[in-house]
Amino acid sequence: MIQIPVKFYCTRKFKKVTHCLFDLDGTVLDSEVVYQKAIRTICEKYGKTYTKDLENECYGATDRDLSETVVQRVLLPISVDDFEHQLTDLVGKDVSSAPLLPGAERLLTHLYDSKVPIALATNSTERAVRIAAHARPKLFALFNHKVCATDPEVDRGKPHPDIYLVAASRFPTKPKPGHCLVFEDSEIGVIAAVAAGMQVVMIPDRRLDRQKTRQATIVLRSLRDFKPEEFGLPPFPETPAKGKPTSARVEQDPKAENNETKKDVPVQPTALLVEYTPKSSKISKMSKIRAQMTLLMDKKILVG
Repeated sequence: MIQIPVKFYCTRKFKKVTHCLFDLDGTVLDSEVVYQKAIRTICEKYGKTYTKDLENECYGATDRDLSETVVQRVLLPISVDDFEHQLTDLVGKDVSSAPLLPGAERLLTHLYDSKVPIALATNSTERAVRIAAHARPKLFALFNHKVCATDPEVDRGKPHPDIYLVAASRFPTKPKPGHCLVFEDSEIGVIAAVAAGMQVVMIPDRRLDRQKTRQATIVLRSLRDFKPEEFGLPPFPETPAKGKPTSARVEQDPKAENNETKKDVPVQPTALLVEYTPKSSKISKMSKIRAQMTLLMDKKILVG
């Protein structure tokens, strides 16, 4: 399997966006593991094997779609409704403990603080989202709204564009699809977003075939690698060194590049110039003498 690099750009040019839409399972929450474990448990219960190929085929699908696929392909001796019911119960028990994926909380919080409208658009059921939201109320409160596959206005789940189009239409300003940026992890989700006319940031599972990432606008290894400014969104604020304010870092690193203080506020010349001594914060006697001589010379020139 070809490993996905830190960042792989497609040939198309990025366009500025104003709104962001997030998938849930595998994008914000590491809950795909919970789903796959539940499916495997049901299959083993009836003496059947849930293969890796079938797992990849079901990745990102709605509960109903994957239930139909598994029952038919594995030849389970139960109905699709029965399988879906068991799946819902098993997932419901574990989804609340699913961990957040790297960079998800940081990105969601940054967009919210920057007043960029965000919404959840997922193939999960309303019940699954409710359980996940109950476990992390502060995080899920950041979303302007949430659209699930079981929503009355959603006729078809992903890979159809319905979920994303409905999610976009529920923002107060009703942005055009081209002004929305989608965050996805599955090929099914990417297909849905592209069909809706939106750009897509894809964070695929490492086991996913590289060919299934081709339709994404950009492919990242993690949400931590996302750069908001590339899509016209506010950039992440620079993080100061731990325990030190930005001003302290400026004073201790005179060679730092892109220093906001140096760039925006010109340094005014002073009479007393002190050499920077990185090994010691104390000023040597020789430095003091040189500084005093410089000051006296300046005064002499001014008086003369």
